[in-house]
Amino acid sequence: MISPPQSSGDTRRDERRQAMLDAAESLFMERGFDRTSLAAIVERSGGSLATLYDLFESKQGLLKAVMERNREVKLAGLMAEVESGTTCCESLKKLAMRFHDFLSSPTAVAMMRIMIAESLRDPVFARQFYCRGRDEVTQEVATLLSRWANAGRAAIDDPSEAAALFMATTLSDTQINAMVPAEGRTCRSIEHDRLAWRVEHFCKGFGIR
Repeated sequence: MISPPQSSGDTRRDERRQAMLDAAESLFMERGFDRTSLAAIVERSGGSLATLYDLFESKQGLLKAVMERNREVKLAGLMAEVESGTTCCESLKKLAMRFHDFLSSPTAVAMMRIMIAESLRDPVFARQFYCRGRDEVTQEVATLLSRWANAGRAAIDDPSEAAALFMATTLSDTQINAMVPAEGRTCRSIEHDRLAWRVEHFCKGFGIR
């Protein structure tokens, strides 16, 4: 079914929303979440406080929208690209490396710092957002593993648990390593070659070809 074209009013509203998200993200990065006022976001993006409240309801709602947009944009089309690998194991290596690079990016690290700080004020909000993002990605991996198992390309009896194990094995320490300054880091950084080693052993354990 073809979606009806947007009206000029809808287009302006979407443009205003994107402008406010752009302004909020840049100000959160520059000043931090606590030191960024809604007035500063409106000043940079244009529009009005009334429009901001109408679109996002609150500063916390704006933070959530910024983080959701960032995740969606960065991970858009991820699974289709990953499946371009020559083997299932190569596809998983691509997946792990894409996730690693996304989670290690300056924007993702800055947003995670903000969410951790916000969790002290509102742990329910922070945990719900974190779990939603993690669970969505894990489900994507589980769907991929289930398809391979059904095709006889993997020996996996519980794709959901296997996907959770894959995420924990390959990426559990990625973002905390990125958040700790290099000179003070005591744990190993996880580079692509180490990720590849982990994925290869994951594949051997589940007979993924």
